[in-house]
Amino acid sequence: MKPELVHMLESLGQKKLLATLADLNNKEAEDTLYEQLVAVSHHYEGGLEGYLAKGKEVLQKFQSGATEEIGIRPPMNKLRLDLSPEYEEHEEFGRKRLGEVGFVLVAGGLGERLGSPVIKISLICEIMSKLSFFELYCEYFKRFAAETGKKINLFIMTSDDTHEKTQKFLEEVTYLDFLTIHIEKQDNIPCFEDFDLNIALTEQNTLLRKPHGHGDVHFLFKRSGLAHKWQHEHGLKYIYFFQDTNPFSIPSLPILLSYTIKKDLLFTFLSVGRKQGEAIGALISSKNNITYNAEYNVFQNFIKNAEVKEEFDAFGFSNYSGNTNCFLINLEEYAKALENGFNQGEFINPKIDKETKKITSPFRIESLMQDFVFAISDPTRIGVVELNRSLAFSTCKNNLDSGKALQKKNLASETIIEVENDIYYRFFKTLKYCGINFFAKNQRKISDEESYSKSFQVLLSNIMVKYAPKIMIHPSTAMFISDFKDVFKNVTFDLSDDLAMRIKGPVQFSNCSFTSLSLWIENNKQYSITFENLNMRDHNERVIKYKSLEFTDEKEKDDEEHLAHRMRGYKIDDESKWSKIVIN
Repeated sequence: MKPELVHMLESLGQKKLLATLADLNNKEAEDTLYEQLVAVSHHYEGGLEGYLAKGKEVLQKFQSGATEEIGIRPPMNKLRLDLSPEYEEHEEFGRKRLGEVGFVLVAGGLGERLGSPVIKISLICEIMSKLSFFELYCEYFKRFAAETGKKINLFIMTSDDTHEKTQKFLEEVTYLDFLTIHIEKQDNIPCFEDFDLNIALTEQNTLLRKPHGHGDVHFLFKRSGLAHKWQHEHGLKYIYFFQDTNPFSIPSLPILLSYTIKKDLLFTFLSVGRKQGEAIGALISSKNNITYNAEYNVFQNFIKNAEVKEEFDAFGFSNYSGNTNCFLINLEEYAKALENGFNQGEFINPKIDKETKKITSPFRIESLMQDFVFAISDPTRIGVVELNRSLAFSTCKNNLDSGKALQKKNLASETIIEVENDIYYRFFKTLKYCGINFFAKNQRKISDEESYSKSFQVLLSNIMVKYAPKIMIHPSTAMFISDFKDVFKNVTFDLSDDLAMRIKGPVQFSNCSFTSLSLWIENNKQYSITFENLNMRDHNERVIKYKSLEFTDEKEKDDEEHLAHRMRGYKIDDESKWSKIVIN
């Protein structure tokens, strides 16, 4: 047997694996296994010895039933905001400091659970513009680059499933003028076959490996060497981690950045209101004053076992904010923690048969990206910004059947339909806040209370969503509240027969009204175009509607647009309905 392999396995206490290899007497299998183990040693913090030591540590914790002392206190440093003058103040302050932020995107997921084989960042999030999630993020970054006068830095973590597809997808996206991207593929780690931590093999006698969890992003970022480069070559002071299918994670950043700077925080969570029973982590403070995320099942068990009554406000939201898995870290603090060998709270989650109490399948050590909070040097400088959900969080996790089941429990469906409608609703809410009038039939003004009520809902492919006119405003037109106020002055929308609008580029509207039409305005010039005293009206038949799909019509086509239709169960009925004003 290969001497190097024997020495390695003996030093790791892997006697069972040695015996298995001796019985096999297969040189090719031995060489392959050795190469795989060496690869793990290179990418895991502390090498294989560190991995086995961590395995013993988390196993002991699992078997003893020990958990973090959750306590019953909400986070200490917490800002709770909806659209308001205070929101505007924070947004304008944070807007001026966007050039100090680098970005990290975890993009390891495929859309198979959603009914699509493509990577999730390539899914079309809004059907009128046909923008994918990543393309929408790029448009935000392009706006940030214009604001700051410097390129945006983005680190992307991929997986075995998504790496090549992500690289190919990025080749088709135009971003080089305003964005620098660094990609690292997540490495898989060994699995254990039992509680003696014997390393498991596949049926082909290769190392059985699985992903380490999205917490691996910190190991990869350290390996990239970007922490020093971003600080000293690009002058960055903060690093923002965000998710692949939340279209509001980027426009929420200025609020998060402002609060972080003003409170001199080292780590700040972006959060939203959390409803009872919702499968979203809860942000809590421990007895040691560490604010962190407790996974929803852990939190619910604690509440139940400790017989603690969780408090809810008049709208049904808990005093423990819901974690969106977006957070901002002081880059100097982050770099020091990486350099000093950070502890981010890894764990194991073995599947155990309830009757036999035996492990049903091999398990590995897992990690969560948000648990980096345990590496922060001063727990009193951890904070939470809780924004209204319609401003900060919408995500695509479920297919339509799963989403419908969740809605029966009075929870968000987290489907692509809801994400798309939430995009429209965010614009609807923002424009109303900025003083834009929306009218229903008989010129009845739509009140805030009405737009929030259950009666103001529609059913799309059996998914119930809040009604919102289909208005898509490109970041090049308006992104911040002050933008919307500058762009729309004394404008009214008559929604008697619904309405659809796409607006892109620098434009302004003054003393305008829009009724029952599908309007596409696109200014590709650098200078702004102003529309004054424009009153546009069409007929209900000319308003873009959704047409329910006959699946047999499109099942043979697998491009992104047709996949987007099938995921929703509908498509736009007639693209020729658009009244277009395009300036090139």
